[in-house]
Amino acid sequence: MNKKRMLTFLLVLAMAVSVFAGCSKDSSDKSSKDAGGKKEKDTLVILDTQVVEAFDPLNTALNYKLEWHQLFDVLIEFQEDGSLGPALAESFELTDDGKGYIFHLRDDVDFIDGTHFDAEAVKYCVDKIRSFELSAWVAAYIGEAEVIDEYTVRINKAASHTKLLEFLAEYLYIVSPTAYEKDPEGFAKNPVGSGSYKFKEIGADGYIYMEANEDYFRGEPYFKNLVFRTPLDPSTAVVALQNGELDMVLTMPQDQVELVKDDPKFNVISSSGWGVKSVFLEGPNLMNDQNLRKAIFHAVNRENAIEFDNAPKGAEPATNMYSERMMGDFADFMDIGGYDIELAKEYLAKSDYDGKPLKLTITTDLANIAQSVQEDLKAIGVQTEINQLDANAFWAAFADGSCDITIASWGCDYASLEEQMGFHAGTGYYGEILYNTPEFDQLLADAANEWDEEKRAALCEEALKMTHDFANMVPIYEDTMTNVYNAELDGIQDIWSATYNLYLYQVKLK
Repeated sequence: MNKKRMLTFLLVLAMAVSVFAGCSKDSSDKSSKDAGGKKEKDTLVILDTQVVEAFDPLNTALNYKLEWHQLFDVLIEFQEDGSLGPALAESFELTDDGKGYIFHLRDDVDFIDGTHFDAEAVKYCVDKIRSFELSAWVAAYIGEAEVIDEYTVRINKAASHTKLLEFLAEYLYIVSPTAYEKDPEGFAKNPVGSGSYKFKEIGADGYIYMEANEDYFRGEPYFKNLVFRTPLDPSTAVVALQNGELDMVLTMPQDQVELVKDDPKFNVISSSGWGVKSVFLEGPNLMNDQNLRKAIFHAVNRENAIEFDNAPKGAEPATNMYSERMMGDFADFMDIGGYDIELAKEYLAKSDYDGKPLKLTITTDLANIAQSVQEDLKAIGVQTEINQLDANAFWAAFADGSCDITIASWGCDYASLEEQMGFHAGTGYYGEILYNTPEFDQLLADAANEWDEEKRAALCEEALKMTHDFANMVPIYEDTMTNVYNAELDGIQDIWSATYNLYLYQVKLK
């Protein structure tokens, strides 16, 4: 797998572990008074989870979706129930050959530079994002675009299993072709889209300031100004929220959620998404010992792990190798088994384990669940040493095979099930550190090239059975993302916690 493509995938996963950093700064909330003298809030202040310095959505390996969804529009958007609905495209349908989609576009949209949006603008953005070196990885999802008429465009799927609609909702931001051609190098600092907000500046405080697009095709947004604050550590973020310095904190860790969940000034929304918190068994000590991997698979007590991890209320042990959203029609089609200490001991007796401690590597926020796993493995006679790293060092160690056991959230809303399984393949990004076979690789290759749905489904089922038999990972529970926001706000959707796609033109005061 292309490393730039993998970097983007890992950034999505990194959001799931919610790494906050930095120190607190003051941000002023602009306000005005109505005729009755009542203070009317006109600025929305949101805590970001990363530092954003550029706003070119075409020539990049990254996706600053929190900011970009305000500056640019996409063809389709996630709806409250997780489905996809209209945005710049009023409607869309699968092509007769099943190899792409036809999008019927709005005819009343202008970019903020006054130029008009049409099918040529869509094709321009598709062609550009596929052509740049940094973003060329998207060609694994987005095929070629064809203009049918002024407001109709076809976009092809790159492979039979590609989740094209989800990917377009996540990654194809439509920019003004005129502005981009005029200054492609400077576009990242002076972005021009058709979005609900216009870029104003990155202030001396590092915050990102935006102002409402008064001519937005859906109507002028309620809030005149948006402020995106640079990341804070979790405890500082909670204090800033309680002091009224912030209106929204995204992907708040559960231990911090406990501090505000009963406060009537805030609403807490949680949603399971596409990720599953899992234990990964990798590297030379485990890659070549299937019995040891299976011993660990059955030794992990998922219920204890959930309790130790202080998981959100309602979290249940995983019953699928991947999340239900990602499994789709394949959810629960097979019993993956679970905690069985006697079976674990049987597999351990048949393994080549020599009694030496295995390295259990985690990010610092996963210390509790790591201790639970450590105790479970100790119960069957497997020793571990816990090694805590910061997020960047962790993902580097995860990828280079220097760990034996790791714990991470695993999943992505735009990846297909076949692609998710593909990370285990010999040709995949983790092919050198996770067990796989040529037969497994061939199954996935055949599925990628099979356009008949029934035949492709049969190939996927076989690949899923092999993935389970490999025992490269132990799914614990479906990860839940939690956002906390000012209770005076209206229009915020639960699904935003899962997708991290926020459409702030919908937000207003109650």
